[in-house]
Amino acid sequence: MSRGSGLRAVLAPVLVASTTLASGPLDRWLDSDHERQRLPGALREVSGLALDDRHRLWAHDDERGVLYRIADGDDAVVERRVLGPEPVLGDFEGLAWDGQRFHLTSSTGTLVSFAPGTEERVESYTVHRTAASEICEVEGLAYDPPSDRLLLACKTVTHRPWRDHLVVLEVGVPDATDTGATEPLPVRPRILVSPDALDEAGAKPLSPSGITRAPNDDGWWIVAARQRRIVKVDDDGRVVDEARLPSRHQQAEGIVVERGAVLTLVDEGGNGRARITRYERPEPPRNP
Repeated sequence: MSRGSGLRAVLAPVLVASTTLASGPLDRWLDSDHERQRLPGALREVSGLALDDRHRLWAHDDERGVLYRIADGDDAVVERRVLGPEPVLGDFEGLAWDGQRFHLTSSTGTLVSFAPGTEERVESYTVHRTAASEICEVEGLAYDPPSDRLLLACKTVTHRPWRDHLVVLEVGVPDATDTGATEPLPVRPRILVSPDALDEAGAKPLSPSGITRAPNDDGWWIVAARQRRIVKVDDDGRVVDEARLPSRHQQAEGIVVERGAVLTLVDEGGNGRARITRYERPEPPRNP
């Protein structure tokens, strides 16, 4: 696919959402009780989180095709899945679970997909390019069960008409048996929020580093490490809540909600150890 033909396939008409910000639970959640957990040195450059069907937490770093299952306590890593037999290297920036397979995305939107199995070494996986590289640098991946689509959060938008927008792309889940595809998988914008709408919500600029489905399936939470913010965007692309991350979060790279009651963020280690922070869902405020 040529660059021009790829963009023509992508640029279907979309609605650019405006927003009127309403107060929401994000700031209260980030002010609630929390616990922190240090991760081992292998995850110093942790870059994404995902939950499997058993609500087990998995993480990956940003250089190798290795997944780590994280449990509470000092011995954080309890399982690994290593793609091989030769090392799978890449600039990995997001992780998602679709009910059967994990998907890793690179910063160019290339998807590496595999079923985890029970053995540490995973030798069967597929690699699919997407057309996301024609639009942005990707940092963040999530799965949307109702549409059976993967969502790719754009950190840096290079497609000129959408510069300074909040852009989240969607792509079909790659075929598990198709390993010889030569054309990039087509993408289209799922969420497109204008700079004015972001400014109105107090969330401009915004450079996503992670994305997850909000509790009760009522929208998407997007974390931005650079701006140290979380925003909630509904399925119509309106920013309906936002909050500044507490100072303990120096580089929040991944976000999930565990069983709808625990907001979990992971921070890169920088010069130290990476950390997971879990926030208990606060009680709703009482009416006076």
